[in-house]
Amino acid sequence: MLTLSPSSRDFNREDAMTDRELLELAAKAADIGYEPDNPNVWPWNPLEDNGAALQLAVALKIHVSPMIATWWEQDGTEHKFENDGSEPLADTRRAIVRAAAAMAGQG
Repeated sequence: MLTLSPSSRDFNREDAMTDRELLELAAKAADIGYEPDNPNVWPWNPLEDNGAALQLAVALKIHVSPMIATWWEQDGTEHKFENDGSEPLADTRRAIVRAAAAMAGQG
């Protein structure tokens, strides 16, 4: 599991961040221009869109299993994000976004 300093957000807790905060950090990690308040921009939301979640996982080299997303730091440290709800697709997308947000938090 991901270990963060006490001043860091807990990316492994569902209630630690809002969806918007998760999306902002995930976009930052993947260098995606995220503009949720701009009606002229296509609404990027990997929490709801399977394609956007897959693109995010591929861009950041996140390994994905049903409801689990994992990434490794260069030193081999593993970071695993799991969701065990009753909606496998939604839970897998959320795990990907949480992993991406944590990657931005490491930078």
